[in-house]
Amino acid sequence: MCLAVPLFSEPARDRDLLDASKKGGTLSKWLRGVHNASWYQHWRIPLAAVVQASIVEETQATDRCTYAAGDPATLTSLAERVKKNRCAFTAL
Repeated sequence: MCLAVPLFSEPARDRDLLDASKKGGTLSKWLRGVHNASWYQHWRIPLAAVVQASIVEETQATDRCTYAAGDPATLTSLAERVKKNRCAFTAL
């Protein structure tokens, strides 16, 4: 299972600013942009769905946008927010 966290350009009380030094890839809009992660909005996505959606991806795997790759503490911190989400996940 994968966890997706929506990103927003505008700050809000329920969002945290992403650390720009943890961004990876070469897409300048991603690297130079301001991105805030939501505390309460998350999606669980089956890994098979991510693999299937990636089949048509033409970008080299080594050149995709990443965040906190190789930093399990940061990724765990983002994932911990799911426990604070009081709305149940719904399978679509």
